[in-house]
Amino acid sequence: VLYSMLVTIVFIVFYSLFGNSLFRANVEFAERRDDFQYIFAAMKCMIEFLFGDLYFQNIETGYQEGDIIGIMYWIVYFYVANFLVLRIFIALIMENFEYTEDQKIRIQIMLFQKDQIRRNDLG
Repeated sequence: VLYSMLVTIVFIVFYSLFGNSLFRANVEFAERRDDFQYIFAAMKCMIEFLFGDLYFQNIETGYQEGDIIGIMYWIVYFYVANFLVLRIFIALIMENFEYTEDQKIRIQIMLFQKDQIRRNDLG
């Protein structure tokens, strides 16, 4: 699960950097949306787009530019990022089915005992 989350975060950062270098010099795009003028604004835009907030607005802006690269940029990002997030949820579900109920109870007791030992050592 942690690996999938890390891969998703790295993908968002690198795709934001790619979008920054792709759209920063485009003056017409910057007049409509100034998200890609700075790296952190680009990452914020990528996360918003991943959650579906600005999907139509971004596709429409890319279409109005008439630039196939801009449209393909958004479509590829949307599908790949959603695939990565879906992998995280599937990993969480599969991790839950990995143990039987008895094993889950034993693991919880073991973790509780370790926590009690740690608290007693610190206290």
